[in-house]
Amino acid sequence: MFMRFEFLAISLLLLLFFSCKTEHSQSQSEVVTKTTNKKMASIGDTIFLDYRFGMSQYDFYEHTKELIDSGELFKNDDGLYAHKLVLGDLYYSKDLEAVFSPEYYNDILYKLSISVKSKTTIKAKGINQLIQLDLFKILRSKYGFNYTTTTGIIDGADNYVWSDGKKTVEVMCGFDDARIFYEDTSISEIIEEDEKSKNQKDIEKSHNSF
Repeated sequence: MFMRFEFLAISLLLLLFFSCKTEHSQSQSEVVTKTTNKKMASIGDTIFLDYRFGMSQYDFYEHTKELIDSGELFKNDDGLYAHKLVLGDLYYSKDLEAVFSPEYYNDILYKLSISVKSKTTIKAKGINQLIQLDLFKILRSKYGFNYTTTTGIIDGADNYVWSDGKKTVEVMCGFDDARIFYEDTSISEIIEEDEKSKNQKDIEKSHNSF
């Protein structure tokens, strides 16, 4: 009888031990998950079509598939995935397409370039400048009036740039489109330092070869 009681007591202790260990493990897992989610949520603002700086290539493609399934993206006449834009009521702003291209560093999205074109009036003089101004007004409503201007490649069409030290957003007028550039400047600075370091090593290697 005593042995049965002792066995039962040991069994209860073991059950309590593993139960506490499991709860502790689950608690740790929850903390890690919450911390990871918090970290992901703090990586920049969403940019074009809810893409986000810091997302992996896999996450980028998965989000792209969701946009295709929802009809936000479609294949245009050039075979590229495009997004339809309606920027206003004027004739040039009703039939626009935006195509984009990402750039990665160590599997992390840090650049997104967007080309916006009018399908029906692309050859009309000054249309791309009007599209750029429409895009500028939209971006200004999101990023505010704290922007700078730089000389554009088209006469009379300056580039508009927003920068907060972490990200840069630029809208410009091209020869056959208007363009938006999103850039995670913190990653760009790392790339620049890596290139400088590599160049310095190449110089030292060349000098040592004599």
